Amino acid sequence: DWSSDVCSSDLLKARPEEQAALDECHIYLICRRPVASFDPATFKFDPQGSTGHLVYRVGGEERRHAFRAMILPPPEHTIVVGPYPHRMLMAADGAEPTDIHWPAWFIAIGSEQEDDILRDLEVLYVGQAFGDGSRTAIDRLRSHATLQKILAENAANRPDDEIILLLFKYEGPSLFTSMDGINKDGIRGEEDHEHFMSLIDKPLSEKQVVSLAEAGLIRYFAPEYNEIYKSSFPAEDQKVLNDCYRLDFAGLIVEIDTEDVHLRLGSPATPGKGVHHIAKFDLHDPELRRSFFSMVDEKGRYALMNQSGPTY
Repeated sequence: DWSSDVCSSDLLKARPEEQAALDECHIYLICRRPVASFDPATFKFDPQGSTGHLVYRVGGEERRHAFRAMILPPPEHTIVVGPYPHRMLMAADGAEPTDIHWPAWFIAIGSEQEDDILRDLEVLYVGQAFGDGSRTAIDRLRSHATLQKILAENAANRPDDEIILLLFKYEGPSLFTSMDGINKDGIRGEEDHEHFMSLIDKPLSEKQVVSLAEAGLIRYFAPEYNEIYKSSFPAEDQKVLNDCYRLDFAGLIVEIDTEDVHLRLGSPATPGKGVHHIAKFDLHDPELRRSFFSMVDEKGRYALMNQSGPTY
């Protein structure tokens, strides 16, 4: 997982030690939340725990959050609030600030809050960058028309909010098998062996995994700025699912987890905001074929996979 703050002309510049991780990311989420700043009047630097207030607005109404954070500058340096709009703390050598800084969002997600609003992100867009495999999500976002539109509309219509990018890497598929000694109608013999070997010899490619993750997340979050897959996924005539049907997949599960970065995701289409979301889809009529991960309720009835929700 990776999170990157979008805030200035330094958009999407990564430190060398971060670039390797970013280069492996092909799924990105464009999100929104209130933008926080520091109150210079209340900030006090203390090596044992600096204190102060974070200030943000919700619906035009100012809110304040007291924080205490262990922030250690280089030796013989102190910490000061950066210049207006006061959205970072900066290490200072005497009266001169340095380029070492701590953004307000970083302090916000690392401190206890009365509410989680600074940890809660609304998903506005889900996208991928793959092409021939040489382009990463960072490359795609450098010239992303929808991102520029979101930034412009947010600045004009929601000046109290900021845009956040979350970047993710989805690993290749894992193979699980099950054995049913009771079912007399299952595929057997050479046909069964050939089907099993097809899963091993021609599994889903990395590009296909990325495309399926993108489609599943779009269908789940139904983000404001997405159109394709928003209400139509899954459908048998969609090219992204061709190999799923070739390999005889019964269902698709796409998960996304932001617990490590202390952020919660959600959208108007989800039941709530959470750190762990699971999008589940049947690829066949459940009345004709049960999914590999199918469940039965307390009355013995088959439960549809197309029921999703967040874990808090």
